[in-house]
Amino acid sequence: MAKFFGKSRRKTDPRRDGRLGKSDPKSAAPLPLTGVYAFMGATGGVGTTSAACAMAVDLARRVTAARPGLAGLSVNTHEPCVALIDLDFEAGACAHHLDLLPTLSATDLARPSNQMDSTFVSSMIDQSVEGVALISAANGEAGAPNPRTVLALLDAVTQIFDYVVIDVPRTLQPWTLPVLAGADAAMIMAELTVPSLHMARLRRSQLGPALQGTGRSLLPVIGKLERRSGRGALQLSDAETALGEPAFGSLPFDPDPLRAVINSGEALAVARPDCRYMRDLRSLTDKTFAMIAENQGIIAVQSDDENSQSTLNPVPEMMAGNAA
Repeated sequence: MAKFFGKSRRKTDPRRDGRLGKSDPKSAAPLPLTGVYAFMGATGGVGTTSAACAMAVDLARRVTAARPGLAGLSVNTHEPCVALIDLDFEAGACAHHLDLLPTLSATDLARPSNQMDSTFVSSMIDQSVEGVALISAANGEAGAPNPRTVLALLDAVTQIFDYVVIDVPRTLQPWTLPVLAGADAAMIMAELTVPSLHMARLRRSQLGPALQGTGRSLLPVIGKLERRSGRGALQLSDAETALGEPAFGSLPFDPDPLRAVINSGEALAVARPDCRYMRDLRSLTDKTFAMIAENQGIIAVQSDDENSQSTLNPVPEMMAGNAA
């Protein structure tokens, strides 16, 4: 996991403080020790927030299922183990999806970055659902966030939580590049339409060169993929042509369960765990875990080496400086 703002991650071994155990045997890929996962939409309405919320809750369930494997340790299974950060400070919807209240104010986001530390962030985390703590701002509040404070917020959250899911707004912000570079897996979501695929390719061309220096890339994910397409509809092969490479994964167009849980405030991973959307989301998560383990050296939870640590790749200083 990378640093967002020049501060190091928590120094304790997560296996010693009772927060991790062996991976869920139902999972096709091992659960990494830590992870930051970012979702960014190429265009609006492609399902970015739905994916981020569903992954956060599903990830929390996996971690909770892993905890009993820590024999002899007392573990509070009600304590949130995953943080979900909504970086769309103007019109974020994560709070609506999880039926939680925003935790950040415009004053918080405008404060000096040295005041946004883990102690302050911990004081804000007083609500959670299904093991997920939400960090978001109230929509429409006046005032522009301090970019360095936003990065300090992310640093503070990763000091507290081993797992963080970030909903990144599609419009480029001063902190967009450091956030994507600091994530263990950064995904750009598009749907099978020409405008959405073209924007995904544009964003990848804009951000890709800088991300290459961190060993990361912006992974294309197709959202709202329909089983049956009508006349004139694009296919996954068309997406590969438009993007210049195959999609990393896809999530289906499955409106009924998504609509039901959004309107009820329930988490999809809990209310409809076996729906088609959640099956594909779990497959995407497993593929992400496997990629991290293979390409970025994140050590699987099954490791018995007490001295093993996850790889920390710092964000280049010039990226953090650009956010000043």
